[in-house]
Amino acid sequence: MKNLILFLTGISFLTFYGRGQLSCLHEGVSSCVSAKARCLALKWQAPLNKSLLSDAYDVVYHKLEIELSNNNTYIPYGHVTTKAQVINNSLDVFEFELHQNMIIDSVLWNGTSLPVSSTGEISSINFPITLDQGETFTVDIYYHGQPPSTGGSAIGSGLNTAVSPSWGNSVVWSLSQPYAAYHWWPCKQSLNDKIDSIDVLIITADSLRGGSNGILVAELSMPGNKKLWHWKHRHPIVYYLISVAVARYIPYIVTANPSNSPPVQI
Repeated sequence: MKNLILFLTGISFLTFYGRGQLSCLHEGVSSCVSAKARCLALKWQAPLNKSLLSDAYDVVYHKLEIELSNNNTYIPYGHVTTKAQVINNSLDVFEFELHQNMIIDSVLWNGTSLPVSSTGEISSINFPITLDQGETFTVDIYYHGQPPSTGGSAIGSGLNTAVSPSWGNSVVWSLSQPYAAYHWWPCKQSLNDKIDSIDVLIITADSLRGGSNGILVAELSMPGNKKLWHWKHRHPIVYYLISVAVARYIPYIVTANPSNSPPVQI
């Protein structure tokens, strides 16, 4: 039974992940090799840990709410909630990464709007008080914009779009490994800090489906012929594995015996 569940889970991953690799498969292995070479370059180009401010807090929870289409990577609306705990002796500045192509609309600390200061891809807010070690806080970041184009669906290219050569289906997907998450959502890119749990809410046209990590817990109709897809993940996860995909997907749900086993959504 264990092998069957692992097999079905593997099918689910390959189906979801493979659709995000359309360009790479179409262009051939050489493009993937080039992509990995670009990844090494990105390691030094990304604003990863330019200061130690982001190491002063531990991310406990993220909620990503993002509106996407299936044929372009523009983000008309994005909202990321971060709940974190102070791990330094004290903290009075919150720092995060977001590509300078993206526009920050507002930042709230514990519900209070604060001014944002940005230098390149590093942005920060100053708390009105100093937090002590062990204290928790919540930051809400509202943003929109056009993520950078890095030349295809290769590893470390943020948000991508392509058309399937087999089905003619347009798809938008993320591929953030290892340092491209900040291309499309404000985050802390640290391999030392796994997020304890996440919720990902994807807003799409009602003719599309949005996919992400974990379990689909809600599919809600919205005004303007839109839908919201709510995915829940309750296991530690590194920042670059948080993902989204939007297309005219057809859902397949398989249930392994016994009858009370969880559904495997493909």
